[in-house]
Amino acid sequence: MSKTKHITFIETLRAFAACSVMGFHFITWNNGIGDIYWNETVKGIATYGAQGVELFYIISGFVITLALTRSGYKIIHYGKYVLKRVIRIIPVFFMTIFAIYSFEFFMAKIFWGYEMQLDYSNILANLTFTVDLWEDATWINPIFSTLGVEFQFYLLIGLLLPLMQLKLWSMYVVLSLLILFGLITMEHQTVLVNMPYFALGIVMYDIYAKKVLNSSYLYIGLLFIVLLRFYMWEDVIVSLITLVLFLFIKPSFRLSNEVGKVSYSLYLTHGLFGGWLLFFLSRDEYINLSPYLIIPMAFLFSLFGAKAFYILFEKPSINLGKKIKYK
Repeated sequence: MSKTKHITFIETLRAFAACSVMGFHFITWNNGIGDIYWNETVKGIATYGAQGVELFYIISGFVITLALTRSGYKIIHYGKYVLKRVIRIIPVFFMTIFAIYSFEFFMAKIFWGYEMQLDYSNILANLTFTVDLWEDATWINPIFSTLGVEFQFYLLIGLLLPLMQLKLWSMYVVLSLLILFGLITMEHQTVLVNMPYFALGIVMYDIYAKKVLNSSYLYIGLLFIVLLRFYMWEDVIVSLITLVLFLFIKPSFRLSNEVGKVSYSLYLTHGLFGGWLLFFLSRDEYINLSPYLIIPMAFLFSLFGAKAFYILFEKPSINLGKKIKYK
């Protein structure tokens, strides 16, 4: 697989993950409008979109392992590595929170006629991914908690990857210990609890690099046993589909590749753009259009908003991060 083909393939998977999560949020959003929101079959199918989060975890396991291995990463580069990851994800995340509060301030003052009060401690907890450590703190948007899990993975893999690559068996030992710790701390939403998905992506890198294939396939089988025993069967399905797509189909389409490029911005901002559009277009005091019409409109509006965020904030962050070299 060429480098270019690999990148486009991953972008397609990212697009699928982001659109799945977006579809789940929009279709199951309940504002009491239209039969689509009360049709249990439609809502049941849409709930599978929530597993797009796990798909993102699998992709991260693969991509981060690939990037660090190709770059000649060593533990002495950990500081630079963390800085690169901070530059990559934090600016867009901060600007998303700023945009959410700015728009809510505008709506409160112009439309609803009251002054909105800020909870600065809660904002700080969100900005630092420490909401779960404080009793009264809440996530401004629940999807931010999954970004916190991603960031935990970045910090962890940078420390452990050099150890995992010492011997052929060391990766499996380290991953197994992390998964075990996750199983005994299932009540918390952490990288350890989600480690089977990250581990699947890491082992998929070995298959991609054609390293120790027999043991890689065996360990993937063990990962699925863990998922079947301790996780929801929806998670097993999305993991299996991802594995099949990666090993056999390798989908890559021009449109999905373009969506994949802005998938991070889309993941963070679709509630801001598409969610508010649903609110306005679904209420009697505003327009109240058919849900079959406004959901596609919410998708398109979210894509345009994500593209704007990508151009303004995400792409400059990517370019800046590329200037930091390990060698």
